[in-house]
This record gives sequence, structure tokens and C-alpha cells, in this order.
Amino acid sequence: MPSYRYTAVDTQGHPVSGCLDADSVEQASEQLRDRGLEPLTVCPAVEEKAASGSEKHTSARLSGNELANVAAEISDLTGAGLPLSDGLRAAAAELGGTQTPAVLRTLADELDRGVPLPEAIDSLGSRVPSDLAGLLRAGAQSDRIGEVLEVFLDLRRQHAQLRRRVRIALAYPALLLTMLLGLFWFFSAFVVREFETIFTDFDAELPNITEMLFWWVHQGFPPFAGVLLLFLATTALALTMPLKGWAGRLLTVIPVLGPMNDNVRLTVFARLMSCLLEQSTHLPDALRLAADGLHGTPLAAGCQRAAADVERGRTLAHAMAANRCFPRALVPIVAWGEQIGALPDAFRTAAEMYDGRAKIQAGLFEVIAPPLTFLIILAGVFLLVMGLMAPLISLIQKLT
Repeated sequence: MPSYRYTAVDTQGHPVSGCLDADSVEQASEQLRDRGLEPLTVCPAVEEKAASGSEKHTSARLSGNELANVAAEISDLTGAGLPLSDGLRAAAAELGGTQTPAVLRTLADELDRGVPLPEAIDSLGSRVPSDLAGLLRAGAQSDRIGEVLEVFLDLRRQHAQLRRRVRIALAYPALLLTMLLGLFWFFSAFVVREFETIFTDFDAELPNITEMLFWWVHQGFPPFAGVLLLFLATTALALTMPLKGWAGRLLTVIPVLGPMNDNVRLTVFARLMSCLLEQSTHLPDALRLAADGLHGTPLAAGCQRAAADVERGRTLAHAMAANRCFPRALVPIVAWGEQIGALPDAFRTAAEMYDGRAKIQAGLFEVIAPPLTFLIILAGVFLLVMGLMAPLISLIQKLT
């Protein structure tokens, strides 16, 4: 008879977990109800074990969404006071994909062997970023794992929402500009050159706007089209990649989006520092864990240097002031927090400030992108129509 692993609550609301034999999930649920338990999750224990064994050696790094799924499952289970190992197995049976269920089952196996959650996370190696592992270690020490993971998930949600806003704001203007480039190329190749031949044959006097149009067709349009397409492609690509490495450097040089990207990084840094320090993490260790969360960015290198300076006896505010990776506006906030012994609150204030700036810049991009696109389209249409019509009017007047 198949075995089923379950999690349930008794009449007092206390969590209960274990295994039982039944012919089906429905029969297992009925047995639990007969015992006075309300089933929460019921999954086949044999299938789960087989799946765990087949996926145990999967070592690919989790994507952002998969990582968020793992963190959300742990946060929900710890918040509800349910047994972690059984809840993780039940969640693995319900979730799709390959990486997330494999990680959840690996964690459940480690927990069943009596390994603490932070060490179980460490056993996943490079599949889980070290900043999340550090947050879990800090949360386990203060018995606030659920709260720590909520901070991590909130950061993920906020930044995903911000990037989605920018992508949506960019999509329609990018489509219009791409269509405009195609239409302008068509008219340049098959219409404007024919008009240029006619004007030359009739020795027509060309007004300035027509000369500008012909110069644009022959010399200005190709580099403009190349730069515009490169801008749209790199912006779209950078917005679909993590804000680290070359994608982050690409965004830095883009107006409005570059400063927004910097403020997003500073928000991540300040929120991580606030959360880690609230869990009584040693300051240099908190800086290094924050650097892991910002891996591949100049701010990460700044965190590492600041950690070394703090270990040599300097205050964090002085270490930041001597480091060009940190904005000047952050230094007095940190100095205030050190003076009154409220460094976590200071970093929380800084996170709110930079998050507000990033949202304002995202809103600014949403506001300016459509009218700017309209002006570019209007200028192109005006140049094309007036550049071709002005000499025709002069020719018609001569012929009459």
C-alpha cells in the first residue's frame, strides 16, 4: 500500500506531521479527518523520495523567480509554525519546474537529518546566493527567520515591479520608433531619391528644409537609426537581466534609467544592512553579506573596503566618506545612526529615501517617454512632407 506524508492541524490548532498508508490521497485525507485532524498537505512519500534522489545532484543556480519561490515557502511555513521538512516536501510536490522542487526536497532531507536551516541552506552551495544564506543565519540566531525572509521577498517584489513599470513604459514607444525607422527607410530608398532626381533634372531651387532632408537621407539617417536601435536593444536587454555586471553598467549610462538603477542598488544595500544589523550581525560581516547581495557592482567593492576599514577601527561613516562608491548623502545618515546607537534605523531611513527616488525616476520615465516619442515622430513626418512639398510648389509656380 502506498505511503503518504502529511501536514495537518489538530482541534487546538497545533501543527502535526507524519506518514500513513492509504490507497489514495483522498483516503489518506479521510483517515486524518477520522483522527480529528484537518489535513493541510498530503503527498506520496515514495514518489517524493524518488524525485528527491533523481534531482539531488541538480546544481544549476536558481533564477530570481525560483529563489523567490523557495524563500516564500520557507517564510510561509515558519510564519505558520508548521514543520518545515514536511511542508517543504508538500510544496515541492505542488510546484512546477525542476530547480525549485529539487532545492525544497534537498532542504527537507537536510532538516530531517537534524541539520539547522542555515546550514541546510549552506549545503546548497552556489545555487543560493550568500546574502540569502547570511540572512537566514542571522534570522536563525534571533529566531526571526520569517521576518528576515519577508524583507528579502519584499525587496524582490519591489524591484521586479519597478523594472516591469519601466519595461511597460518603454514597450510602446520602442514599437512606434522601430516602425518609424522602417517607414523612413522605405521612403528614403524608394521615394525621396526619386524626388531628388526629379528636382535635379528640373534644376529646381531647393529650400533649406529640402537640403536638410537630402542630407538626412544620405548622411544623417544611417547613424541615427543605428544609435537608436542600439539604445533600444541595450535598454531592453539590460532591463531583462539582473542589475549586476555588464547589465548594470549599461543602465548606468542611460539618462533617467541610470540614476534609477543606482538608487535601486542603494535601496538593496540599505535594506540588507538594516535587516542584518537588526539581527545583531557583526558590522563587518553585515557589510560583506551586503556585498554578496550586490555582487558584480562597484557598490559591492565599496562594501568590502568599508568592512576592512571598520575592522581596522574606523567608524562606518568615516569609511564611507573615504570611499567614492557611496553617495555623499548617505554618510550623514549613517553618522547620525552611529551617534545615537540606531544604525539599523538609519539604514532603514536611507532605504526609504532611495526607494522613493527610484520610484520617482521610474514615474518620470513613464511621463516623458510617450511625449518624447510623439515629438520625434512629428519631427520626422514634418521633415519628410515639407522637404518634398516645398520644391514641388516652386516647380508648379514656374510651370504656370
